[in-house]
Amino acid sequence: MTAKFTEQFGNEPYSWQLDPAEAFLLELDVLVLAGTGAGKTFSFLLPLLTSPRRWVLILSPLKVLQEDQRRRFHKMGINALVVNGGTWNAELEKILAVTG
Repeated sequence: MTAKFTEQFGNEPYSWQLDPAEAFLLELDVLVLAGTGAGKTFSFLLPLLTSPRRWVLILSPLKVLQEDQRRRFHKMGINALVVNGGTWNAELEKILAVTG
């Protein structure tokens, strides 16, 4: 994961980012708490870089942050959906039922 991360972002991840990423790959539940801008996104992004068919659920209280992360993931070639009260509809429900 470190090599893939370094290739994608130009620097090595911190060990505190690798630990939750490894837990994801082991299919363990993970809770990451860190301040704004600390790099929490990379903790759940790493497993997606190494195994793009994997799903990660990200909970965010801000719709603007949800959309920003979706856009960034798409730029990296990672499929992402924003699911909230404003996006929920029958089509989205079908997509989640098929892929889940």
